[in-house]
Amino acid sequence: MDELDQLVGLAKEGQHSAFSEIVLLLQQQVFRYCYPMIGHRQDAEDVVQETFVRAYTKLHQYEETGSFIGWILTIAHHLCLNKLKKRSRLAALFHRAAHHSSLQVDSHSLSSNLEVLAMLDSLPAHVRSLVILKVLHGMSYEEIGQIIHGKPNALRKQFERAKLKLRSEAMRAEHSQEGGAQVDY
Repeated sequence: MDELDQLVGLAKEGQHSAFSEIVLLLQQQVFRYCYPMIGHRQDAEDVVQETFVRAYTKLHQYEETGSFIGWILTIAHHLCLNKLKKRSRLAALFHRAAHHSSLQVDSHSLSSNLEVLAMLDSLPAHVRSLVILKVLHGMSYEEIGQIIHGKPNALRKQFERAKLKLRSEAMRAEHSQEGGAQVDY
């Protein structure tokens, strides 16, 4: 049993300090999910806070059959989607977060580059979520499926389509740079 599992057990028994330690352990990971999803630092911080408030109030519902971080990210996922639905302007979603990102598309793989994060705004929210969980958090399709309620094979196909779309957009941007003015990043 690892430290997180022990803390969860203690928190479920009513030890408030154990839940505080859980927050300290996981808040950065949850923020790294929420910030690129929402694209605004303060809104992401609010969602992270709400995520842990909800987790605390619903801790008795957590079943220890799955991973605790998966359960937390599921809560964060739903809160992010709710936040996005309430927004009137989604156009600047990932542009504001671009300077804090670490995604990249080159001719062979999806890894870390700021331009790609700006391109993610062309993807639907559930696909952005999939890309963030797969690339930034390194989760398996099974783990992602538990968070966003999808089948691993379907998620794999969605990810591959998103990768192709991002690759195509990166190549188009690269081509336009070659023919036009030089752009520094």
